[in-house]
Amino acid sequence: GTYQVSVSVTQEQIQDLNKQWGIDVIAMVENAGINEISQSIKKHILSRLFGLGWKNHIKANSVEGINLNMNCASTNSLTSTAYAYPDSGAVATGSMTIPGYSTYTVGGTAFENQDTIIKRVMANILAAGNVIAQRGRRGPANFIVTNLKLATALQSNAGYTFSPMPNTFTQTNGSLYPLGTIAGMTVYVDPNMLYSDTRVLVGRKGATDEPGTVFCPYLMAESVKLITEGTGAPKVIIKSRYALVDAGFHPETQYITLVFNTSGGII
Repeated sequence: GTYQVSVSVTQEQIQDLNKQWGIDVIAMVENAGINEISQSIKKHILSRLFGLGWKNHIKANSVEGINLNMNCASTNSLTSTAYAYPDSGAVATGSMTIPGYSTYTVGGTAFENQDTIIKRVMANILAAGNVIAQRGRRGPANFIVTNLKLATALQSNAGYTFSPMPNTFTQTNGSLYPLGTIAGMTVYVDPNMLYSDTRVLVGRKGATDEPGTVFCPYLMAESVKLITEGTGAPKVIIKSRYALVDAGFHPETQYITLVFNTSGGII
């Protein structure tokens, strides 16, 4: 497929910004166009990975009864949104049950709080990495993608020593790209995900000869400069051509997408 961005500027903008402040307007808009292209490609790749991960989770649930979703706000079960995923060249949709969390008691008193719920989120993410190692048969997961809300929850639990989970998270504001590691998996925050979109993609990036989604670029960011007829104003067209291929045997087994239902607070 092709992504294309075009930007037009006027002769006056070029002259004024260059003479007054020494700004190269053509280079500025060209960089802006390249940034838009790269953001679009990133969203395309992640949407495919989230879809494949959701497909793997649905199939694992139907075959083995694996369900790593969790309702963090209640002990009641819910039904997830019917998310889309690629299936034999077509687009299918499917939903899953989001189980409520189990309540544990000590001496008749409920032993649950925000930290214990976040620890369960971490445990389910770790389990997802192990599912990839088992079903994919190529190795454990090595990356995680989630949104700002769950990333903040993981950050807040970085120093939880009562029942620790190995991680390298820091609680420095803004340190989100990447956030750190949990159980050896690097966590990235997707800035395009909504704050309410509390899905987690757990995946494995393997070697070039292993199954998975492969990004095959033909043109990464080719720039063409034109002069508009009549006005003489420059126009910059930035184009990227590439294929996004689900390659190998059962590429979806290298990814798994989880859904964590949360309340109006952090988690």
